[in-house]
Amino acid sequence: MNYIILDMEWNQGYPGTKVFIGDTRKQLVGEIIQIGAVKLDSDFKVVSTYSKLVKPVFYRKMHFKIEELTGISKEELKGAAPFTEVFFDFISWCGEQHEFLIWGSDDIAILKQNIDVNKITGVTVHNWYNLQIIYNQQFKSEHQQVALSTACETLGIVQDKQLHNALNDALYTAEVCGKMDMTAGLLLCRERQKSTEENFKRKYRYYDFGTPRDAFEFTSSCDNMCPLCGKPLVLKTEYFRKYYNQFSAVRECEKHGCFSENIIVAKINEKLVNSKYKSVKTLLRASDFDAAMKSVKVKKRRRHNRQKTSVNNGL
Repeated sequence: MNYIILDMEWNQGYPGTKVFIGDTRKQLVGEIIQIGAVKLDSDFKVVSTYSKLVKPVFYRKMHFKIEELTGISKEELKGAAPFTEVFFDFISWCGEQHEFLIWGSDDIAILKQNIDVNKITGVTVHNWYNLQIIYNQQFKSEHQQVALSTACETLGIVQDKQLHNALNDALYTAEVCGKMDMTAGLLLCRERQKSTEENFKRKYRYYDFGTPRDAFEFTSSCDNMCPLCGKPLVLKTEYFRKYYNQFSAVRECEKHGCFSENIIVAKINEKLVNSKYKSVKTLLRASDFDAAMKSVKVKKRRRHNRQKTSVNNGL
C-alpha cells in the first residue's frame, strides 16, 4: 500500500466569469494548474515525489491573486500538458494500491470537479483521509482547520521552501506526518469515516435556470448515483411538497440503502425581477425506508393543511 500526500494549486475565474461542468449546471470553482505529491510506503517513509504544471483551458487568464500567491505565471503554463494527460500520468505514478492523504478537504473537492469537467471516466477518488483530523486529535488543536504553515511552526518544522507550491506543501505535510502517530491516526480516520457513511450527507448546487420548473426538473434528474459507491439511486416515492419551493422524496441504493432527497429552488438574486433560478439538492442517508420517509415528510405533518403532494402545482 502506498500513501500519497497530495497537494494542488488551482486558478480561479474573475467575478462574472462562469464555467459550468458540462451540462450539469455546476460551476467549476477552480482549475488545477499544479499537482504535487509525496509517496510514502507502508511504514510512512518517503519513497518518491511528483510535481507537474497543468495547462489551463477553462480559466486561461491567471487571477492576479493566484499568480501572486503561487508564483506561477501564465507564461510558465503555456508549455505544460493538459489536465487529462497529467492526471493519468499521476495516477500511474501513485501505483495500483494507494490512499490519498490530504491537508484539509478542499483539494479532493477540486480534484473531483476537474475530473468531471474534463470528462474523465472510470476513475474514482474515494480512498482519502484528512490529515487535519489526525493533527487536531493528537496535538489537541482548538481549531478544526489548522493551516499547514501553523502546524509546521507548532511542530518546529523549518519552512525554508516557498509555500503555496504544490510539491513544497506536500513535502511540508510529509514532515508533519513524521511527527504524528500515523497508524493510530489513520485508524481514527477510518472510524470517523465509517460513522460519516452511516450519517452521510451530500449537497449539489445548480445555477442559471429560466423558471422554477426548469430548475426542479433538471435537479431531480441529476446526480442520482450513490455518493458512497457510485451505483444508481432509484426513486422509491413520488416527490412530496414541503414548502412552496421545497420538494422531497426517497431514493435507494442496492448497497447503501435509503437516502432522503431534498430539493430547494430559489432565485439567484431576490432583488431582481427577472432573476434566474438556482437549486440545491441534498441527499441524507437513512437507516431504513421508514426513517427516510420520516425525514421526507416530517415538516408536512407539522403543516398538514397544505396539499399532500404534487410538484405540478405551483411550479
